[in-house]
Amino acid sequence: PIEPKKEKTTLHRCRFTEYLPDAIHAIATPVDGGKYIAIGRKNGDIELMSISSFEIIMKIPGKVDLHLQRLVWTTDDEKNHRLFGCGLNGTIFEANVQQKSLTNITDSFGGPVWSMCIAHTRKIIALGCESGCPVLFTFTSNGIQYKKSFPKTGSRIVSIAFDNDGQALFTGGVDGNIRAFDSNGVMLYCMSLELRKSGRKSVIWCLLPLNDGTLVSGDSLGHIKVWDVQSGTLIQTLPIHKSDILTLASNSHQNCLFVGGIDPKLTSVIKVSDKNEYGDTVRWTISSSANNHTHDIKAVACFKPREGYESVFSGGIDTTLVVSDAKYFVENFSIYYPAQNHEIVFFS
Repeated sequence: PIEPKKEKTTLHRCRFTEYLPDAIHAIATPVDGGKYIAIGRKNGDIELMSISSFEIIMKIPGKVDLHLQRLVWTTDDEKNHRLFGCGLNGTIFEANVQQKSLTNITDSFGGPVWSMCIAHTRKIIALGCESGCPVLFTFTSNGIQYKKSFPKTGSRIVSIAFDNDGQALFTGGVDGNIRAFDSNGVMLYCMSLELRKSGRKSVIWCLLPLNDGTLVSGDSLGHIKVWDVQSGTLIQTLPIHKSDILTLASNSHQNCLFVGGIDPKLTSVIKVSDKNEYGDTVRWTISSSANNHTHDIKAVACFKPREGYESVFSGGIDTTLVVSDAKYFVENFSIYYPAQNHEIVFFS
């Protein structure tokens, strides 16, 4: 019998690792003519998005066990745009856009860092740490330098914010208290929240100072509260969500707030004026909500790329970035999925 002819077949075998993107923990919008919006993920990866095309043009790899919490853009004395961040590994760092790496990694001197803010006019970075101490740093062209620590608050600081002049510092803790400090570290007053139904203390997850002399806080009760920073008194309480509020942002006119949290919805709150026999009264009221996320919203930021248009950026556990029109954010929005790495992992 005639044997069948044997033919050789070339087989190409290709393997890919499973792509598991990390949650978005921070969104930083540019200042003073910056070109990039920074999106920070839990593993420390930072993606830079162009403000003109809304495309991811660069990715800065993170560090192992960084657990990134916050990102903030600022400018130095030479008008260079610089991006700073912090993480639960107890460090503060700078993201170098030219080198595509994290540089000037410095110990926080306060343990894990939960929150961060910058007084842009004074070139001072303030950290909210596990130790309960607000820790201040300065930054120059040579890097990041420790400045001083304020007295302990007795509670983990999970939110921190400078006022608009950069002179007063506000901290929010897990003990349900908001504390105000002057530039020398002297505590001016303490504002307390009510207890939860379980009897546990409330947590102040986010703070947002406004130009009208008020401070807005978001807490674990699902409320936002408006405070008078001069007298340290409560002006208004507004129930927004059923669960914790984790992040706050305002538009450029500061007459509209965007609220995100464990409830996977983004809520807008607008400022209205009521006229009565005693004069004009200003209050905040809920406007609308959008359900563009499937899980917790960890970061919200507003940016005005051009005159007449403003965008709202939101991200969280579901790993997607949602960019919405600030005026019509319920109907007009786009969802950006995590950009995958395209490097070849293995071939044979």
